Amino acid sequence: MIVSLVNHVADNATTLRVWAGILAATNGTASALTWTLGGKPVVPSIVRPLQCWKVQGKLPFCSTVVEFGGLASASEHEVGLSVDAAEPIVRSFRTLPQAIPQEFGERFNLLLLSCFHGAQDRHGEAGRWISSYKPRPDLVLFAGDQVYLDLPTERNFADDQDWLEAKFQEDYVSNWYAPGASPASGGGIPEGFPQLLSLAPVASIPDDHEYWNNAPFRSPLIQNSWTAAGRDRWRRAAEIGFGMFQQGYAGAMGQPRVIDIEPLSILLLDTRSQRERGAGDAPDHATMLNPPGALLGNAGRVALAAWVDTLVASANTAKPRYGFLLTGQSLFADPASAFDGHVADYELANYAADYRYLMEQIERVSTAGLPLTCLTGDVHWGRILRADTLNRGPVYEVISSPTSLVKSIGIDELKEARSAIAGWFGPRDPWPTHPNPKDPPSRFGTLGDYQSLLLPTTLDPKPSSAMRGNLALMLGIQRVGGSLDVQVDYIPLHHDQEVNAKTRWSTHFKLTAAH
Repeated sequence: MIVSLVNHVADNATTLRVWAGILAATNGTASALTWTLGGKPVVPSIVRPLQCWKVQGKLPFCSTVVEFGGLASASEHEVGLSVDAAEPIVRSFRTLPQAIPQEFGERFNLLLLSCFHGAQDRHGEAGRWISSYKPRPDLVLFAGDQVYLDLPTERNFADDQDWLEAKFQEDYVSNWYAPGASPASGGGIPEGFPQLLSLAPVASIPDDHEYWNNAPFRSPLIQNSWTAAGRDRWRRAAEIGFGMFQQGYAGAMGQPRVIDIEPLSILLLDTRSQRERGAGDAPDHATMLNPPGALLGNAGRVALAAWVDTLVASANTAKPRYGFLLTGQSLFADPASAFDGHVADYELANYAADYRYLMEQIERVSTAGLPLTCLTGDVHWGRILRADTLNRGPVYEVISSPTSLVKSIGIDELKEARSAIAGWFGPRDPWPTHPNPKDPPSRFGTLGDYQSLLLPTTLDPKPSSAMRGNLALMLGIQRVGGSLDVQVDYIPLHHDQEVNAKTRWSTHFKLTAAH
């Protein structure tokens, strides 16, 4: 039996929320859980009761989510858990702060990550480099593809519910527990993805690889997706995995969540699990893309509008609020072609009604004179841009992707061979298999009147804030009067420390209400 604890984001800053996972739980849901807080016995409130996921040939995996209330904000606490009177596991966790700091030298640090393929991070480099980075994050947001359930591509996936659940559980256990990995120094946490889960309170949204590439559409590479029954079986198994490992809140998957750290307000908007699923073995793509709610669902549209209402209402007050919007894909991307949509993935802009609705809500914030910052991952490169139009607040976008790049069979080997040959005549490419970042779109918004540009960096005064390679982004946020100063640190994750040191940079932007 192996027990893991993860600090999840609670609904307020005076509450500590904890996910507990029990691998090989001998007694299943009858397991006796004994908690301590600061070394003293305590009975926590239950957010989600202990549930077990039993797959053939293995003892159950069980997880629960609990919380401890009435604590100070921005405070650290030792949480202990003993299962069935076994030796307790003890971890140090923190509550979120109530507000963004304004003291000189103090910042609220938000770590943005996405796209982690564990099979390509065999030596735990992502966890090792990020956990050694200073400053330590106060919040970790995972923007999707924390697992790649549809890989490896060459493997035959049985069209069977039990088989899929066993495979997906194995994928989650591999990332969350890193079996066989060496414990990181000083804490007993395995090197790799478990270190990322241990840095600060975490929150996540899914993207397509929490299902399959281009979910919920048929994929030419995923034979299970060729029938409605096959897609349903895969979806059920995948959503069990998300609920058991990633979901840190009660209720159904896909609920929008707001994290408020005054004057910052972060909306986590699930842009994958609520998509229209269509009907029949070969559903019509137009009926899955075009109707209102086809991307966000009704709950997502309502939550987005309510969040924007709150931001707009604050615009002309002494305490304006500044919004960060987390989505699974970029809002600054043109619609995918019909071919790319069928073979690779549709973009948010392919969802005609809901994408326009997203643009309208963003423009409501901008028209009120407030800036808005979009956060995402997905694309396997990084970018930071600013979009402006006359007499409105700017819109920023921060893309952090990938933490560990997925392998493309055949293509990667060709790229590596080409890079090796080029290395005979000049410097070796440190990232031979990673794609180049795309340029910012020339136009943005319902009327195309926003113009976007990359930001300058500490390494280059020209617009240059685009990144290639495995990476993480740390957003350090400080309150300056009624504004927020945001410093974004680019953290390259190469196995060669010299490469990381030479290519690291920072950039700044300021969030100010125009009133």
